[in-house]
Amino acid sequence: MPRAEVGTHKWLANKMKSKGLQKLKWYCQMCEKQCRDENGFKCHRLSEGHQRMMQVFCQNSGRFMDGFSRTFENEFMKLMRTRYCKTKILANSVYQELISDKQHVHMNATIWVTLSEFVLYLGRSGKCKVEHTPKGWYIEYIDQEKLKREEDERAKMKREITLEQMHQRLIQKLVDEARESGAFDREEEYTPLMKDPDQKIIINTNITTTNTEEPNKGVNVFKQFYRKNKSLNEKQEPATSKTEGSKRKSELESIMESNKRFKESHYDKPLNKNGTTQETWLCNDILVKIILKTHEMYKQKFKVVKVSNNTATLDTGNGTLQIQDKYLETVLPGVNGRVKVLSGRNRGLVGTLVSADPDSLKAKVSVQGNLMELTYDDISQYLPLQIIVVFVYPLPKCLKLADLVKVSKVLI
Repeated sequence: MPRAEVGTHKWLANKMKSKGLQKLKWYCQMCEKQCRDENGFKCHRLSEGHQRMMQVFCQNSGRFMDGFSRTFENEFMKLMRTRYCKTKILANSVYQELISDKQHVHMNATIWVTLSEFVLYLGRSGKCKVEHTPKGWYIEYIDQEKLKREEDERAKMKREITLEQMHQRLIQKLVDEARESGAFDREEEYTPLMKDPDQKIIINTNITTTNTEEPNKGVNVFKQFYRKNKSLNEKQEPATSKTEGSKRKSELESIMESNKRFKESHYDKPLNKNGTTQETWLCNDILVKIILKTHEMYKQKFKVVKVSNNTATLDTGNGTLQIQDKYLETVLPGVNGRVKVLSGRNRGLVGTLVSADPDSLKAKVSVQGNLMELTYDDISQYLPLQIIVVFVYPLPKCLKLADLVKVSKVLI
C-alpha cells in the first residue's frame, strides 16, 4: 500500500497515531520517517522512495544541510530565549527538552556532529556564554536586543554630553570676553581683620552722618541688556483699548509675542557690500548640500546657478532643481581651496581656505590678502565658471601654438 501524501487526512491520522519517541538513529530526516528497529530502518533505506529522496539530496546537499542546521539552531535559541533567558543551565538539559518534540529536526541532519561542537559554535558566534565544568557544558543566553539598547543609550548619552560641553565652552567664552572688557561689576575684596595688640579702643558717642559717594562701578552688560529689552518691549507693545467684550491676552501669548519681537529686533539678516539687508545667504557659483531628509537628493551636493528670493536653482547635471535655502547648507573644500563669502561686508568676495576648526565650527580665510575668521555658515566652496577652449588644426600661419596656450591660461 503506498504512503499517504503529505497534508492529507490519512497522513494526519498516521501522525496522530504515532506515540512517544523512538531511537533517533533509526529516523530518516529527508523522508521524515521513524523506524521501530534496525531491520525496519534497513528496509526503508532500500525502498524506492528513500532512493529517490537521496538523489534529490545529492544534487544540492549543501542547501539541505544548511536548511536543517538553521532550523535546529532557531529552535534551540527559541527555547533558550523563552525558557532559560536569565539562567545558566546545562546544555544537555536544553537538548533533552528540545528532542522531546517528535517533530523536531534531528542533530544527525545538521553540520554539527556532537552537542559539544554545537555549544562551542554558540560561544564563538556570541549568542551564548559557554563554560565547561566536570558536569558538562553550561550555557547562558546573551540578549542581543538588550546589548543594542544599552549601546544606543551610551551613544545618546555621549551626544548629550558633547552638546553640553559645547554649550558650557560657549558660555565660558562669553564670560571671559565680558571680563576682559570690564563689563562685570567689581567685587569688593575682603581681607582678614588685622588688629594691633597695643592699639587703644576708642568709643565715640557722637553719631554723625556723612554723605559718601559710591565709587563708580563698571558697566554690567547683562543688566543693560535686560533694561534695553524691557524698554523695547514696552515701546513696541500695542495700546489696547479697554472696551467691553474684549478679552485679555493670556500670559503665554504675551511671552510668545515678546520673544518674537526680540528675535526680529536682535537677529539681523545678512548684509550686502553696501550694508543693506540681504533676503538670503545664497550666492551663485557655490557648492551646497541638501539636508532635507525626505528629499530624494538628500546629502547630495550641487552647484547653485541662480538665486531668486529664498529659492536656489541647482545644477544636477541632467537638469536643474529648485529648493529653498532653509533646506541647504554650506560645503567647505580642503585646505587651500577656494571659498566665497556669503555674509557681511565682504559678501561675494572669493578667498582661500587657510584652516578649519571643527570644534568651534570656524575657519580662517584669506580674502584679498587679509586673514579673516568666519563661521562655517558664512563661507562655501566656490565653483567658478569653466571655459573650455577648443583649438582647430591646422592653425593659421599667423598664429603660434604657444600664443594660444597663453591665451587659454588667461581665460581659465
